Amino acid sequence: MPHPGTAAETVNLLHAFARRIDQIPIFVKREHPSYVFNTMLDAVLSSAIELAAEDVASVEEIDRAWMGTTKMPIGPFGILDLVGIDLAYEITTQKTKWVSFFPKAKRVINLLKEKVDQGHLGLKSGSGFYQYPDPAFEQPEFLTGPVPAAGTATPADID
Repeated sequence: MPHPGTAAETVNLLHAFARRIDQIPIFVKREHPSYVFNTMLDAVLSSAIELAAEDVASVEEIDRAWMGTTKMPIGPFGILDLVGIDLAYEITTQKTKWVSFFPKAKRVINLLKEKVDQGHLGLKSGSGFYQYPDPAFEQPEFLTGPVPAAGTATPADID
């Protein structure tokens, strides 16, 4: 993100440096909080947390939906475990302070806070939304999901 007074050779030097250290340089036209990747990631993670906090689907089902559709090896809750649930909690509480009186925001924050209070911080503590090592989302059968319990609806029942 060059300043209008930044020399072209400086931009080129930084571009070359990023490539040399196996990074993918992008040109950012103007400053933006969290820049590009973190802004997009925040939208995915926030949506996933909200779905779980609102009890729309389980953590595993949300990750299955993401992984199965995008063909990614990890879902939003696996990413949260890698980032650290405590860090996600701190970021969420900071960005939602002005809306924390809304029930939905409280449920999202409480979902993360519960994990933090239990010491389930993700990969670094050995447990978070998943258990480590060998979290469930890395298992071959993860995408197929559990067999529905007796007496529960199955996709065939919906047709």
